[in-house]
Amino acid sequence: MKVAGSIPAGSSKFICMPIYKCSNGKYRIGEGKCIYDTKEKATEVWQAIIASGEYAMAAEKVSFDFDDTLTTERGQNLAKKFIEQGKAVYIITRRQDTDSKEVYAMADKLGIERTKVYFTNGKLKWQMVKQLGIDIHYDNNQNEIDNIEQKTKAVGIKF
Repeated sequence: MKVAGSIPAGSSKFICMPIYKCSNGKYRIGEGKCIYDTKEKATEVWQAIIASGEYAMAAEKVSFDFDDTLTTERGQNLAKKFIEQGKAVYIITRRQDTDSKEVYAMADKLGIERTKVYFTNGKLKWQMVKQLGIDIHYDNNQNEIDNIEQKTKAVGIKF
């Protein structure tokens, strides 16, 4: 599983950092200590670090699932934070494009351009994430996160 890493000074490139298995059977994040009992725990900790915003600053393109992610106060506040930082914020939803009224209303409320709202019409989101070159995608669906992490360069964060 890949997750975002630190950025060299003066660089705007988003770098991926894997979770490593250590010789003692535990896991570490990047060059950190081998202290995590499972790969899942190391990933969970790293995703919490990313979600805190410490490393998310490096991302230029951030996307959000709509239902149960961007429809929450927490999701809206996070999207606003990225917009204020000058990041390109997208909405990628599995909704049908015929069911767009609420999605566009939220985009308008948050200041997300309608040209950055995408409907996959029931398909998994990873292809759209890859096509758009998204750096970080927030979603409440673990299957979406897994596919994004396995099939794209983006970091998927479980919301």
